[in-house]
Amino acid sequence: MMNHSKKSQPDLPSLLNALKDKDRYARIAAVEALREIGNAAAVAGLIEAVADPDESVRWVAAGALGEIGDARAVLALLQALQAADTILQDIAAQSLGRIGSPAVDKLRATLNHPDKQVRRLVAQTLGEIGSPNATTDLVDALQDEDWQVRWAAVKALENIATPEALAVAHNWKRLR
Repeated sequence: MMNHSKKSQPDLPSLLNALKDKDRYARIAAVEALREIGNAAAVAGLIEAVADPDESVRWVAAGALGEIGDARAVLALLQALQAADTILQDIAAQSLGRIGSPAVDKLRATLNHPDKQVRRLVAQTLGEIGSPNATTDLVDALQDEDWQVRWAAVKALENIATPEALAVAHNWKRLR
C-alpha cells in the first residue's frame, strides 16, 4: 500500500528545463513550483528566470526570490531594480527589502544611480531594511536633485530610527 500522506516532490531537473519552455505559462508554473521548493538549485533557476524575455515570468521570479530570501539573489534583483520595467523595479525593491541585511551594501552603492526612480526605490528599500549602516548614504541623498528621492531618504532615516538618523530627518523637515 502506498503512503499518500507525503506531498510528491516535483522533479527539480524537469522544472529547471521548463524554464526554457516556449510557453510563458509553463515557465511561470515552473517559477511558482521552484518558489515552493526554495532550495539552492531552485534559487539558481529563479535567478535565471529574472532575466526571462517575458515580463510576467520576470515579475513572478523576482517576487519568488524575495519570498525565499536567499542572499544569492541580491545581484540579480539589483539588476532587475535597474531595468526599464517599472513593475519589475518595484517587485525587485520589495524582494531586496525582504532579503534585508545582505542587500544593504549593494543598495548603498546603487543610491547614486543616474535614474531617479531607482534612487527613490533604493532609499525606500534601505529604510524598510532599517540598517544603521545606510545612514551616511541616506544623509547624502538628502542633497539629491529629485524631491522624491530626498523625501524617501528622510522617511528611510526615520525608519532607521537611530538618534543620529532621527535628528537629521527632523532637522531636514524643520528647515524645509
